[in-house]
Amino acid sequence: MISRTTLEKNERGMILNEEREIMEKQKAFGITMAKGFHLTFPNGYTISTQFGGGNYCENKNTEIARPGVDIFSNNVEIGIWDKDGKWVTGKAHKAIMGKELGDLVDGWVGITNWKKYLDWTASRKKQRENK
Repeated sequence: MISRTTLEKNERGMILNEEREIMEKQKAFGITMAKGFHLTFPNGYTISTQFGGGNYCENKNTEIARPGVDIFSNNVEIGIWDKDGKWVTGKAHKAIMGKELGDLVDGWVGITNWKKYLDWTASRKKQRENK
């Protein structure tokens, strides 16, 4: 599994430094590159919800928006990591969807399944990832 500290570029070649800075600050709310947002829960787990150009969603092939541009989508790309930056999206996907993910993020996630991911992330206990 790739940690956020070793991940310099995603599969689309976009540098993730801005996202990494938000992850490292561990604030409860964060906006990322005018494409989505992060929510970090008291348990230390963060869910990233992205739906701009280049993300695995209905806006994938649209131009990456500039700040101040409104973006809407019926589905999103999500990623989940723990307080140490270990990606756990695959673990969530297996628990929710019952099958392996094979990527650091899950794409084209509708609102119903996004809520399941949100609940899974919020309900995690810190010590469960260390087992």
